Amino acid sequence: MTTLDLTGLVRPHLVEMTKREDNANAAEFRLQPLERGYGYTLGNSLRRMLLSSLRGAAVWAFRLDGVVHEHQTIPGVVEDVHQIIQRLKALTLVLAADVDEAVLHIKHDKAGPVYARDIDAHSAVTIVNPDQLLFTVQDDREIGGELYVNKGRGYVEGLTLTVETNGTISPEDAVAYAAALAQEHFRFFVDFGKVPMVAAQPAGNGGAATGRLREVLARSIDDVGLSVRSVNSLKNSNIRTLGDLVQYREEDLLKVKNVGEKALGEIAELLRREGLNFGMKFEETDTEWKVLDPGMPPQAQASEGEAE
Repeated sequence: MTTLDLTGLVRPHLVEMTKREDNANAAEFRLQPLERGYGYTLGNSLRRMLLSSLRGAAVWAFRLDGVVHEHQTIPGVVEDVHQIIQRLKALTLVLAADVDEAVLHIKHDKAGPVYARDIDAHSAVTIVNPDQLLFTVQDDREIGGELYVNKGRGYVEGLTLTVETNGTISPEDAVAYAAALAQEHFRFFVDFGKVPMVAAQPAGNGGAATGRLREVLARSIDDVGLSVRSVNSLKNSNIRTLGDLVQYREEDLLKVKNVGEKALGEIAELLRREGLNFGMKFEETDTEWKVLDPGMPPQAQASEGEAE
């Protein structure tokens, strides 16, 4: 399978990121427009990858004075071992990039709560939540131990796909197409803010994107399936190619004589098919074709019957 045919497929242009003002560790990402159902497909896949695949550091084992097994209490300590385990799981740690495991030491001899900040400092370990409560000592007594930290992603799984087709496409091509289509969408999340070229470009055909964009934008509005009335209205305003058309915003087109809501919906549907937006800005040089402004995805909907 050498090409990825995206003709007629609604495709997004970039990921919009909004950072939370009340939480520096939170952000919202928006990818649109998408084919119906793709939001759930892409969102669930990315969510599961986020939850299972981000590499992190955690306490995987510990030793505390007086602890023989997990089903016991510790003399002079309020919490039982099960509760302490849950507290240790809540520790948020960062291991240095060149370190895969470390041993942290803790020693306490006063009555009162013991927090993560009471753990002895380690040059390769950063405790992100130092106010995390570990356990509470009831009286002045010495208690110490070690926390064993390492990096990981959890358990290893395997994937088996059984694919049977009706014979019009081979199983390997079907799987390759689906994977390439997913890759085509997920790449928006890899390079935030970088705008890809328009749809229907061959996969793996490195320099074809610029030529494809130029070809699409050069198409006459006579040849893109618009109604005669819409074509005449656009031509009367000197809009003769798709390149001319996409530079207009939706609200600007409504100011064009004889272009009403129905015609706007027809034009919006055309741009969705071609993977284009309203209000796009371009720059053409001798060697490349750059998208300076991706514009806004079409919002108007095509009406039933003929456009105005």
